[in-house]
Amino acid sequence: MRLESFVKHAPVFKQLLDLYVDSLLCVSDLTTYLYAEASSNFDLGVRKGDSVKEGSTLALAMAEKKPVRKRMDRSLYGVPYIAMAVPIFAEDGTVCGGLVCCVSTDRQEQLYSSSQEFSSLTEELAATAETFTRNTESLAKANLDIMNLAKALDQQMVEIEKVNRLIAQVSQQTNLLGLNALIEAAHAGDKGKGFSVVANEIRRLAGESQASAKGVTDNVRQVQESVSELLRHAEIIAQSSQEQVAGAEELTAMSHHISQLAASLNKLANII
Repeated sequence: MRLESFVKHAPVFKQLLDLYVDSLLCVSDLTTYLYAEASSNFDLGVRKGDSVKEGSTLALAMAEKKPVRKRMDRSLYGVPYIAMAVPIFAEDGTVCGGLVCCVSTDRQEQLYSSSQEFSSLTEELAATAETFTRNTESLAKANLDIMNLAKALDQQMVEIEKVNRLIAQVSQQTNLLGLNALIEAAHAGDKGKGFSVVANEIRRLAGESQASAKGVTDNVRQVQESVSELLRHAEIIAQSSQEQVAGAEELTAMSHHISQLAASLNKLANII
């Protein structure tokens, strides 16, 4: 009576299964399938009236008198599936038949394959993000070094300008001394002619020193202007670098989070 009850209610169980997965549901006595129904896109070729194959999941469950679960790859029927079978016992406790449910795992394998590919891509993304972060940090450090060197150069230019101003002042004073010497030489008449030559030479050298000092001053100012422009651009780059570092770190954190999600998806696909 119990076997007939399973056969009677099997279509209801099959409808419930179809709401969730593609499946094959069969009920058999000890040798023959009394009920067999498969989803339209999951047909393993089992029909009502077919003999139960020796060594099949259902045959093992009836022989061992216990539930049996086997995972089958696609080499047998072109589609992977899980077969779960249980023996059916008569009222006297003997095995009178069995029930087997085969569930397609094709979608799960596709999910697993996709999750594996997704995991691989996220690992590459994480590696790229980390490399980008390191490169950005290196760029920021190099830019900081440039800023420090530019500031040091600017300070050296300030010191050079101070020395140059001192040279200009000395040249100016020397020129005045030369002028005074010429005046005194003129007062001395013929006796001061030799001294007059020396005074003129002193004034000439003082004039050349002043001209050179002015040229150095102009060059120093040009260098200072260039250094100031360099510092301005370096500060802009530094700000952009800081933003890039922050963005790269956020990208790295996101890629690691995605990798964790991919790993969880892999586990879920494997469990299913």
